[in-house]
Amino acid sequence: KDGASRQQRKRKTRSFCHLRVAQERTARSAGEDGASRQSVGSLR
Repeated sequence: KDGASRQQRKRKTRSFCHLRVAQERTARSAGEDGASRQSVGSLR
């Protein structure tokens, strides 16, 4: 039981890290595309 919950937590953190990486990638591409779009992203 404890091992299963630990595995679930690990999976959750991994998905969270993947989400952050995707956000950083989109932010970087937006910066390359235009500063105006990047400022909008920072406002959100």
